[in-house]
Amino acid sequence: IIAKLFLKRKENIKTGHIEITFNISNKVISGVKINHFSAYSHAMHAIKKTEKNHAPNNWQCSLIFENHSDFKMKLNSVLISDKAKTTKIIDLDFKTSGSTIINPRGKYKTEYFDFVDEKEPIFSRKVEYSVDYRTEKNSLITSRFDDSFFTVANIALKKKLSEEEIKSFEETVLNSKIVINNLGTVPINGLRIVESVPEDFLPSRNISDYTLYRSSGKLDVEEIELNIKPDDEDPTHEHTIELEINLKNGALKSVIGVEDFLELK
Repeated sequence: IIAKLFLKRKENIKTGHIEITFNISNKVISGVKINHFSAYSHAMHAIKKTEKNHAPNNWQCSLIFENHSDFKMKLNSVLISDKAKTTKIIDLDFKTSGSTIINPRGKYKTEYFDFVDEKEPIFSRKVEYSVDYRTEKNSLITSRFDDSFFTVANIALKKKLSEEEIKSFEETVLNSKIVINNLGTVPINGLRIVESVPEDFLPSRNISDYTLYRSSGKLDVEEIELNIKPDDEDPTHEHTIELEINLKNGALKSVIGVEDFLELK
């Protein structure tokens, strides 16, 4: 969430209560997962046997599987053998060929097979099936944030050069003074001052040539880091001065207190 604030006053800004709700499909943030799943199935399977009218002792048979539950069922395998389990009559493995799905109140019937027996035949059967299911996972995330306050940093900056005009073809020392006043409601804990020096001028590379003052006195050099880019003494191109104050160690409680100032010479 990115917000931009456009300020007209320097008073602290109150956000108000914020609530954010969003849905993440096919993902569970908590990491919850199904460790074990079991279900109750209501099914019926039997072998239907009909003696042929024109051929006594000849039976036309088939296995019927009925799904009496409210869930889809997956038929995995069907094995039908004779009573002694010595001869396989039907051996269907749907695990390799693709499981057969039986809808609620639906049925499945094998192809007919013939069997000869003087009495109504008895078969051995083994039917493997399971409840067909799928899991759906979603995460509904709601984040609530109480009132927050944005403190406003506000500064006034003034810059003054020691000379308004310089003579051509003469080496001249040009001093500048920058004054930063803290007009905001919070102290400024760290600063990075960036100054561009045009060509034909060279910035000092000696940290002792830069002095910083505030109402409590002069800042120690240890709290200031100086970088010159590029770090050379070639006046034919522009240079950039970077002064970092209290950004490296953070030893100072603040650089500019409320209603205080910082002066750079």
